[in-house]
Amino acid sequence: FPSHDSHALNKKGELIKNYYNPENIYSEIYFPIFSQNTIPVKSLKKSCGKARLFISRHFLSPWRRIGCMLWPTLLPVTLTQSLSYLIKIKKIQIIRCYGHRFNLLIGSKLKELTGIPLVASIHINPDLDIYKKQNNLFKKFILKQYNIQETYCLRQCDEIFGVYRSIIPYFKTRKIKKFKIIYNSVQNL
Repeated sequence: FPSHDSHALNKKGELIKNYYNPENIYSEIYFPIFSQNTIPVKSLKKSCGKARLFISRHFLSPWRRIGCMLWPTLLPVTLTQSLSYLIKIKKIQIIRCYGHRFNLLIGSKLKELTGIPLVASIHINPDLDIYKKQNNLFKKFILKQYNIQETYCLRQCDEIFGVYRSIIPYFKTRKIKKFKIIYNSVQNL
């Protein structure tokens, strides 16, 4: 049950074979989509390896997603109920979040509702990659609020993987102690 923006990955050329299913350990992958972007289904299937792919669309505007990150009580109950229902009837065994922000918020809420394990991989250090680029005080305030929510969600995870050593300070400033570094690899396929 990965949560990630596959549209962005496809644009960057990162939807490679078995990206979401390394070594074909999963037989089925349920993929929630939260934006209206066109989903590259062929690339997405390739990235799931031998697993059967199921896509469920749950549109939330970018403004609504920002609002949810600032005030999680704005998270639509219908969204979390429908996803937790899907998890229960399909007997999904793990929630896998790629990245932070909204994906992690949804994953954290679903773990709370269903009790199944939550695993996240963090692919950038937002403190370096995002905060340093912001000169606008309003944007800095918004990102600071995101930090609070992200820290809470990270603490809900059963496993956290950083994909580069440069992410370690991000975990340390949030007092996250249970994480592993598993390097992203560039593959020639």
